[in-house]
Amino acid sequence: MNYVICKKIGVMENTYKYKSLDGLRGLCAALVVFHHFYWRNGSSSDKFWSVDYLNGGEKLLALIIGQLPVALFFMISGFLFYFVSVSQKPVFSFLKGRVFRIYPPVLISLIIAAFSLIIIDRESVSCATGVLKYIPTPVGFASSGSVCEFDMGPINSGILWTLIWEWRLYVFVPVLMILLRYIRSGIFVIGGLFFVTFTMWLSSLLDEMQSSCIALFLSGFISAILSSRSFSESQKYLLFFGGGVLFLISLFITKRVYNPFTAVSLIPLFLSIASGFSMFGILVNKKMQLLGVTSFSFYLNHGAFQFISKHFFYDYGFYIWQTASVIMVCISAPFLYKYVEMAFQIKKRHVPAEVIKP
Repeated sequence: MNYVICKKIGVMENTYKYKSLDGLRGLCAALVVFHHFYWRNGSSSDKFWSVDYLNGGEKLLALIIGQLPVALFFMISGFLFYFVSVSQKPVFSFLKGRVFRIYPPVLISLIIAAFSLIIIDRESVSCATGVLKYIPTPVGFASSGSVCEFDMGPINSGILWTLIWEWRLYVFVPVLMILLRYIRSGIFVIGGLFFVTFTMWLSSLLDEMQSSCIALFLSGFISAILSSRSFSESQKYLLFFGGGVLFLISLFITKRVYNPFTAVSLIPLFLSIASGFSMFGILVNKKMQLLGVTSFSFYLNHGAFQFISKHFFYDYGFYIWQTASVIMVCISAPFLYKYVEMAFQIKKRHVPAEVIKP
């Protein structure tokens, strides 16, 4: 349905070099949506948000389905913004572009979340607009606490924490520009950053989650450097499947996706995709490409639609509430992409750097 709406309103696939990454974005967005079904499905309560009702194996699978896509999203960002750093783009222009890229869709998603609260709990507008305190910044949310006695998990799937880390990446990009300006070896620079990150983690100056997010961005940086090589199809297959095995071994040892060693283990698998491995055509399929193009609006708004559909359809069973939520986000995401996201990026179409679209 996302594909049909995109075609109807003129949303097209991107034509830049890294088409497989758009497909990966689409796949990751779909997996995150599926992951959040688990968090809601254990009770009919609108406030329910937990996976503790699942048995050990189901819980582990549910967490991997959600955490691995987020890890790959972070690697995609690191990959693309390494090239921005190398290009030495003017800092003010870069940060201004990020503000207009991130905040309009985020604000619209929070308004949709506020309306979902009003519909479900009949709360006043002043109470529901409390969601605006969850605007992400590099130092955290603008504020915290419940909104109309709801946690943000049930309201919008609690997804905005990832944008705090995205903003931290954006703030670091000018620092990386300076490092790359004076130290010509990208491998040396990123290797040094890995060393600092792991040292701070092992010294307890960073916790496991913080060091993992940083390691995922750094793994994206390294993948960008290595992608300058030309890989044969057989090498891409080897990187993908060997990388998959390496990831599973690391996951078995660490028991966590969000672990610095697990982050590093994803490099071969990610590099194969960034180098053009399409997972047997899945990632370059037109439907997956368009899902990738609209994935940011898909990601930001799926939680509010799950919140609404569960409230009205949970008791009917037969996966009706899940299906309804997917239909709603598939219809809305292309419109939000075209009339919100693209509306604030229209001037960028004439910029040569558009070949890399972070």
